[in-house]
Amino acid sequence: MLLYITLSFLLTFFSFLEIFLVKKRCTYWLYIFSFFLFCLSFLRWRVGTDWDSYYEIYLHPELYANMETGFMMINSIGKNYFESYTVTLFIQGILLFTFQTAAIKRLSPFPMTTLMLLWGSNFCGIFFVRQSVSTAILLFSIVMIRDRRLLAFLVLVFLAGLIHRSAFAFLPAYWIYQFHFSNRRAVLAIVCGILIGSIIDFSDYFSSIGSFLGGMYEAKIEGYMSRGADMSFNAGQTAAQLYMRSMLGRLLLLLLFVLFIKKKHKITIGGDAQPIYLRCRFITGFQ
Repeated sequence: MLLYITLSFLLTFFSFLEIFLVKKRCTYWLYIFSFFLFCLSFLRWRVGTDWDSYYEIYLHPELYANMETGFMMINSIGKNYFESYTVTLFIQGILLFTFQTAAIKRLSPFPMTTLMLLWGSNFCGIFFVRQSVSTAILLFSIVMIRDRRLLAFLVLVFLAGLIHRSAFAFLPAYWIYQFHFSNRRAVLAIVCGILIGSIIDFSDYFSSIGSFLGGMYEAKIEGYMSRGADMSFNAGQTAAQLYMRSMLGRLLLLLLFVLFIKKKHKITIGGDAQPIYLRCRFITGFQ
């Protein structure tokens, strides 16, 4: 606990320096903190979101044939070649922090402040699950959206989809990025994304697709959805508690965003005055 409190203090301190005193991008410190957080992410043991569920997949991969190919390949490397779950975490950590750090460097005018916000929302991903790794890849894909590199964007989304299928829901972001929203419409779109992502049970829709395709596809979709439901609960927490925690987190982000645009601040990235949050939050609300 002391370590986490210390990191919170240091990230807040360097964010303050970056914005109010140094007034320039602290890329050097971004690399140092990211490397330290990366080490924490794979040196942990029996700590993190859904640890027991993911460790069970590592021990008995034959029981989880419906999981994503890329994720199972990473597990296979750690288990069959090194016989170490730490190696599995190491590979996932490399992917997460490589793409996350690169995205922050390329997109954020204040890298340490961004890292501080990530720490406050999900501990910068050190307790990652496969969706965390997938999301980090999608975060870097925003660079390709900004630079209008469609092929590179599709490759990154495909790579993220190999780790978590929900990544394919991010595909419309390439075209949404070009839209310019008023503040009111932006908030409305974000609220809709949060509500739809929180209320609608997409398992019914996927089950319907599986029934339409039939055979092997129906079995795979049903198996994936049932296992996904079983693995979505943290130890000692009910579904209602997880739902409330998720909603509170999303509402907090929305509140901060409303306060941000109310003061009429704009983050300029690559000459574009529209904050990336506008273009992406509606899509990520479904996840």
